[in-house]
Formats: sequence, structure tokens, C-alpha cells
Amino acid sequence: MSSQQWRPILMTGFGVNHFLVFIRSIAMMRIRLVLLMTLTCVLSGACQKNEGPVSEKKILFVGNSLTYTNNLPDLLAGIGKAKGLTISTKILAFPNYALEDHWDEGHLQDLIATEKFDF
Repeated sequence: MSSQQWRPILMTGFGVNHFLVFIRSIAMMRIRLVLLMTLTCVLSGACQKNEGPVSEKKILFVGNSLTYTNNLPDLLAGIGKAKGLTISTKILAFPNYALEDHWDEGHLQDLIATEKFDF
């Protein structure tokens, strides 16, 4: 086939739509992975036998719009509540931010210095 036969297919946007679906699925996989890792950390500490009741876990979420748009802090707190755990969360997230952006801005260091977080 010549390249002219492919031109109408590429101009329809067919490839672009599939690419956007692929990007969204990667973003959701990353969100699920972060949530799973955080939940694993919380539950691994909470599942150990203690003499007293499990204390509250305080978690700092640092991220971007994927963190606050999908409401990860409240999702994790809800999962903890269903398991009988008290999880309080704080979020530091801005659109289009990377961890490096948070670090360079300095608010992250202030937050870590002034408050105690378990995770």
C-alpha cells in the first residue's frame, strides 16, 4: 500500500482516540498502584499484634491533579474505616505538578517539619 492510502485513516483521528484511552488507562493504573501501596503500608503496620488499640494513622498525599481529582485521600480513609482503622489524611497537590516541583517550592519541607506523618 502506498502512503496515500493511509492518509485518510490518519486524518480521522482514529489513532488519537486510542492513544488518549491508553494514556487514561495508564493514569488509572498508576492511581491504583499508589493506593494499593499506601493501603499495604497502613495495613501491614496495623495487622501486627499490639496490646492496645491501633492508633490513628496520619498520611500525607503529595501529588498533582490525578491525586485530588480522583479523591485518593478520601478513598483510602474510607477503606481504612471499613477495616476499623482511623486514617487521617492531608493533601498537597496542584495541577501538573511533579514531586520535584513540590520540593523546589518549599511547602513540602515546611509541612514535613511542622507536622508528623506516619506515611
